[in-house]
Amino acid sequence: MRALWIIAALGCGGSTERGVADATPPEPEPATKSYELAESVDRSALGATCDLRTPCPTGSTCYGFRTVAPDIVGSRCVSLDEECTVVTCAAGRTCIVLASYPGDVTCQRK
Repeated sequence: MRALWIIAALGCGGSTERGVADATPPEPEPATKSYELAESVDRSALGATCDLRTPCPTGSTCYGFRTVAPDIVGSRCVSLDEECTVVTCAAGRTCIVLASYPGDVTCQRK
């Protein structure tokens, strides 16, 4: 039984002093790195609110921006093929459109 205790003490990476394992835990690492996302939406390029009952006018499509700008309530009309030009993603991220209706414009890691 004593041999198992010594092996367990050495296997934990702690030092031993008179056969006793060092029980001091290491400092915890932060769970996540804190950084500010610099994702934004050019609100001047957004049109009227839209949904299945209120479609966008010809030449524009309905998109949601809740993941990059949670304060934008509802989906908005945006000119065709312009959905990612109105979004600025944080460094190391790129704009994508999730396949749904309305399309959800978001940023993901490159």
